[in-house]
Amino acid sequence: DGEFTGAVAFRGYVIFFKEHCIHKIYGQNPPYTVNTSYIRGVQKGSHKSLCIVNETLYYKSPNGICSFEGGLPVDISAPLGGAYYTDAVGGVLGNRYYISMSDKNKTRVLFTFDEMRNIWHKEDNLDVKEFASHNGNLYFIGTVKGEKRLCLADGENVYGNFSGELAGWFL
Repeated sequence: DGEFTGAVAFRGYVIFFKEHCIHKIYGQNPPYTVNTSYIRGVQKGSHKSLCIVNETLYYKSPNGICSFEGGLPVDISAPLGGAYYTDAVGGVLGNRYYISMSDKNKTRVLFTFDEMRNIWHKEDNLDVKEFASHNGNLYFIGTVKGEKRLCLADGENVYGNFSGELAGWFL
């Protein structure tokens, strides 16, 4: 019933997403058990939004950004207004979920959700293509003024060839 739109290992099982359902796979050896739930899944084109912050899975659904702890997803994107976003890419740094998405005009927008404070912050229009977390750092490939750059954020600083106006956006 539709294309798969994402997959993730979460809390000891594997979840396969479609836009309007999820398939959880249980078991260590065959035969596996598959449980299907008709709930908000991952939006087509937003498979890179799947990220785990602490024990919560975050992702971009067709209707908004969801937090998922294993039961029902919760839409946490109301503070972002009613704008429709697509093609989400997510990353994690400490207790923060970073998500870069395209608006209806295809302009990229970067938001941060601080899980500890339960607040959203609109960062800027950085076009992030990929995020990767490693050893307490967040690496990302972003396009600034038409140039792709590889950068590193360590929670206090951003290292890369960014101009001064973007250098502090991870603080």
